[in-house]
Amino acid sequence: MSFVSRAFTLIFLSSILVACGGGSEDPGNGNPGSPDNSTPDTPIIEEPLPEPEPTPTPEPEPAPEPTPGPAPKPEPTPEPTPEPTPEPKPEPAPEPEPTPEPKPEPTPEPEPTPEPEPTPEPTPVARDLNVSWTIPDSREDGSDLALYEIDGYVIYLAAGNTPIDQGLAIFVDEVNATSQYTIESVAEGSYSLAITAVDIDGVFSQLTTPVTVLIQ
Repeated sequence: MSFVSRAFTLIFLSSILVACGGGSEDPGNGNPGSPDNSTPDTPIIEEPLPEPEPTPTPEPEPAPEPTPGPAPKPEPTPEPTPEPTPEPKPEPAPEPEPTPEPKPEPTPEPEPTPEPEPTPEPTPVARDLNVSWTIPDSREDGSDLALYEIDGYVIYLAAGNTPIDQGLAIFVDEVNATSQYTIESVAEGSYSLAITAVDIDGVFSQLTTPVTVLIQ
């Protein structure tokens, strides 16, 4: 408002100056309308009018926000359409099993000819063999041999052609008994038999001449 009043005042003063002195007759020369070359008493200074400020464009008032209406009700969820129950597929009929081909019966093996039973061997006959001898009373060098010096006897029994010293050796130490000994359960057959005496020093006498014994 101050700027507008000031501009109005300047315009008003300028109008007064023009009305009072500008365009009047000069009293000195009497020529109306001629300019006065004399220096005027009061200089007229015209001030430039200030440029009017541009009128600010009024900002548009914001549109009022619409009053929110009631929230829409949610639509009910449609129930899903139930899927149709599939019809069960019929099971395929099982293929018939092929009839097995009859297997040929194996040709029976011929029964082996029974071997003849072996002729049973005769039961061997076993006998007891009684052996007796004379008690020696001297040595080979002719010296006397006392009964207490005799430690025992060895009886040799060899079957068949077996050498007598490789046959069965039976030691008899019953020197105080009678001069005899029984060999039990001797199988039948032919045997050679001999006897020797042994002294207390372990010295053997000569072997008697073998005799043949037949057990049957």
